[in-house]
Amino acid sequence: MNTSIVLVLAAVCAFACLSVNAEHDGKCRDEMMKIKKEMNAMFEDESAPACANELDLKRFKCSGEDHEADKQTMKEFMDWIKSLDSDKRKEVKACMKQVGEAAMEKLGDEISAECREKIENFAKKMEEKYKEE
Repeated sequence: MNTSIVLVLAAVCAFACLSVNAEHDGKCRDEMMKIKKEMNAMFEDESAPACANELDLKRFKCSGEDHEADKQTMKEFMDWIKSLDSDKRKEVKACMKQVGEAAMEKLGDEISAECREKIENFAKKMEEKYKEE
């Protein structure tokens, strides 16, 4: 899974803060919500990789229902990421990759190739926006 998708799965889908972004059509928005719900379920039933609990990533999960609150959570997440040293950021990204891959694996074919491509394109935009300095 490429780094761009990891960023989106973690920062967008995983925490669902932007998963209802108007840029996505209904089908892909629905599929992104499936990813968000799966990741939230993994946090709740503690089936997420152990690193997610160690890093307390659950505190950044969003409802997907209150867009303003979710935007605030996304901002807090990005501020937290930026406050970490380089090694810790790498640890968080590696963990987010594990969580994202686990959710995508559980969902399998429920996420269409078309939406995976849209997610990847959106990921590239997000990666550029939140590029590490």
